[in-house]
Amino acid sequence: MPAKSTAPNRTATAPSGSVLSQDWQNLTTPLAVAVDIGNSSTIGAANGTHLLIPSALVGANSRTAIPTDQGSALLHYEAGDSVESVGCHWLVGNVAVATAPTSHAKVVDRPDGKLTYALPLVLAQLGLLFPDASEISPAVLVVALPDAKVLAPRMQSVLTGTHLVRVNGRRVTITLNRVDVIEEGRGALLHAVNAGAIDAATVRGATVTVLDLGGGTTLGNAVVRGQFVAESRIVINQGVYALWGAIAADEAPGMMRDRLMNFGDPTAVARSFERGMVGGGIQYLSTGIDLMASYHRHLGQWANNTITPTLNALKQWRDESDVILVTGGGAMLPGLIELLQSQPILGGKIRLCPQPRIANALGMAAFGQSQIGG
Repeated sequence: MPAKSTAPNRTATAPSGSVLSQDWQNLTTPLAVAVDIGNSSTIGAANGTHLLIPSALVGANSRTAIPTDQGSALLHYEAGDSVESVGCHWLVGNVAVATAPTSHAKVVDRPDGKLTYALPLVLAQLGLLFPDASEISPAVLVVALPDAKVLAPRMQSVLTGTHLVRVNGRRVTITLNRVDVIEEGRGALLHAVNAGAIDAATVRGATVTVLDLGGGTTLGNAVVRGQFVAESRIVINQGVYALWGAIAADEAPGMMRDRLMNFGDPTAVARSFERGMVGGGIQYLSTGIDLMASYHRHLGQWANNTITPTLNALKQWRDESDVILVTGGGAMLPGLIELLQSQPILGGKIRLCPQPRIANALGMAAFGQSQIGG
């Protein structure tokens, strides 16, 4: 399994969420677990909680130091049904980005990245999500893929089975007897219905467009009377990182090139926005540079480069849609929803998905739970 990439560094997303203390041996209610493998982040969810780590990994060995932060794992595959993985070591999550900033492997590097890197990302995520467990055996594991019907058998063959691993030195037996694969976006749509943002009757009887604004990609899909339309799927290979990159390279007076005599760091720009408003603005590191003016200059152009072509490619379904559901981390960009609502062709249809960054994972877990009667 490839462990390196020469593609430029895109992200170092901070972990968020919480972990679960699960006594699998004495579990009386079947538990579904979801792992949403995104181009930028991998999110695990179960029992109403979640954990987010970067979708990043790099090869390691038996001498590699064990990381200590919540969003990092040293994964060693000791034995199990993935014969080709036996003896492999990986650093996964934040530690992969920190260890190999420009050469860590990322899902977005390859068209089949979600399948290629699924096993280490899923096993590391489960080990981190359940940090006290020596055995992890969900009744069902739910994952998502862009063409679920076609790709499900491949994903199931990668993940299904028993895997004896060490996660940060802790020996864990992870048993995945049932792996359900659903369409990307279905989890977010289900979460929006469960949270009351969209009426279930609308999903069952009308057309809904799902717009997923990720870190590395912008995705669009149409849902007609509850069914995802495979031929409607559109992927634009630009996401929120393109916006952070434009801000980092801003040459306007008072911005990066003017104040620092160099380009800024897109990852640091992203972290600045994650920290939020400080003194009425978004401060770049400790430089005193307020990023909001640059942000407002670039937001519209970024939307024209990503959201506009996505929705134009979906025009047939966009025009029929009762709702355009906006989800993904990019949905939280300041002022974006208002910008979209100001467009006459879109305004009345735009709906922000609750908890957009983690909505797909939460909805996937809820879907899994519904399938096992929980």
